[in-house]
Amino acid sequence: MGRMSFEASRVTGLHLTAFFGLQYLTSQLLSKYEPDVLTRFMETPLMLAAKSGHEAIVKMLLENGAHVEAKDAEYRSTPIYWEALSKLEGFAELPLATRLRLEPNDKKYGQTPLMWAARNGHEAIVKLLIQNGSNLEFKDDGYGWTPLIWAARNGHEAIVKLLLESGADFQFKDSGSGKKPLKHAMENGHEAVVNLLLQNTVDLNRATKKSYKAHTKLFAKIKRLEKN
Repeated sequence: MGRMSFEASRVTGLHLTAFFGLQYLTSQLLSKYEPDVLTRFMETPLMLAAKSGHEAIVKMLLENGAHVEAKDAEYRSTPIYWEALSKLEGFAELPLATRLRLEPNDKKYGQTPLMWAARNGHEAIVKLLIQNGSNLEFKDDGYGWTPLIWAARNGHEAIVKLLLESGADFQFKDSGSGKKPLKHAMENGHEAVVNLLLQNTVDLNRATKKSYKAHTKLFAKIKRLEKN
């Protein structure tokens, strides 16, 4: 049954060695076979290596001509999505990184690689994608959230700072609830992110003290509610 299952799925030895991070066997198979062999679900060895977090295998496959824009059948996602979801901060140094297609939104969630990276706190990948022109204001299909909103909601201060410095719109209101990044950060109790966004939202040289106190008072109220 196991053999028939593998045959039906069209899983090859290269898929398995990439998935399990077996460097020597992967290198041997790459000397004989094409790197972009597909499973029944349109998965390449590169996708499986990226999903599993095997940086050395990812690099090996790229160096052997693996196609970085292939998409799987379930999510219609490219390997860069799985790279952004993983913790491979060394991805920024991998060959061909600057040639990746930046804005193919995935089929299931309508999110870009920059969104995934901002959402999951991978600063190096966020920086790489911004440097290569990724759209800062792309909205996902589910909630209409931008990369900045995702980073603010999840409390990733360094990424929020990076996005703001790159010109992300901190006044943008999501299409689902009409909330700005500041409101998302406040509701989730991320004080450092709130303070960072306040620095951009409130120009203290021109704003009245009442305006600034209104923001800080609201945050203090939310913090009290969390404790109760």
